[in-house]
Amino acid sequence: MTMGLYANPNPPPGVFINELMFTASSGWNMELSLYFTDYYVIDSIVVQSGIGSARIINWNINNLGQFSKLFYFTDQDLSKPLAINPIGDTVSVILYANYPWPVSSGFSFGNYPNAVVIAPSTGQSISRFVLGYLCNAHDSIYSLTSNPTMGLVNDTTGALSTIKGIVYDMSGNPVLNETFIMDFNFTTSSTGQFVTRIYSRNQTWNTLCYQRWPGHFEQVTISPVSYSIRPDTVLNVNINLLAKIITGIPPESENTGQDFKVFPNPVKDLIMVSYSTDLGTGSDDLSLIIYDLTGKKILEKWLENGLGVANIPVDFANGMYLATLKDKGKTLGTDLFIVDK
Repeated sequence: MTMGLYANPNPPPGVFINELMFTASSGWNMELSLYFTDYYVIDSIVVQSGIGSARIINWNINNLGQFSKLFYFTDQDLSKPLAINPIGDTVSVILYANYPWPVSSGFSFGNYPNAVVIAPSTGQSISRFVLGYLCNAHDSIYSLTSNPTMGLVNDTTGALSTIKGIVYDMSGNPVLNETFIMDFNFTTSSTGQFVTRIYSRNQTWNTLCYQRWPGHFEQVTISPVSYSIRPDTVLNVNINLLAKIITGIPPESENTGQDFKVFPNPVKDLIMVSYSTDLGTGSDDLSLIIYDLTGKKILEKWLENGLGVANIPVDFANGMYLATLKDKGKTLGTDLFIVDK
């Protein structure tokens, strides 16, 4: 029996829990983000908790653009009752469509084993985030209603908190007018001060990413910043850099990797690689190399110059990986992704 790659050139569909909110009546509301579903026919979406599962039978979809949609529903819009423990539980969604296998995502919260998200109070929300995916700001969060306010970061209903303070360099001087990433992008002021939104969770930052030049971020170590913060609260803390940051104009010979992308992220069994069809210098000169975070080469695959897209099965352990696009040894672009099965 011969096994081949799935040849559909369209990106795989994606589904993520954008927000989960508990109501005063012991019910819950949920909002999903759907990606690339216009390429497929959706058969069903199933919600799972620690005690069971149920199929969604009613929903209200809002288009966010060509590739993404927002999908709002409540616990009353299911094929049967499904409880989610507001003190702590594990929650996931599974999308079934005319794609070779189901796609899913989820998280655990509260007192559930190994959860990193704090249980919300009534009227507050749990918001999704990508744990450990550095140098990539997170998606906007929308108001959790059937008619969301597009692009408005959700703070008043308890999805996020605020962190503010001053960023200092190794010499103790304020870092002025520089852009960093925690959960979201922020830029220091002319006096080194910053204010940014953060997810309400248990978290420790040992590194941050800073913008070395427009569109290109690199990591810098910092004195650890730890917190366990509830929604709609403010954390005052200063950030102290433990290494020098270098900013300026990018070298002309270096590609920032904007023409190279790996998705979905996180991934389970298959990644799609998209790249510009004119990056290489000739026929069969592009190679995709995947490394783990110790620098060990996990996979190497040759890519066709004129194709621009490739589906690649990944049978890796859970964790973060670095995908590198090379042309005869020269790095053309890199992208981080997470395997979360």
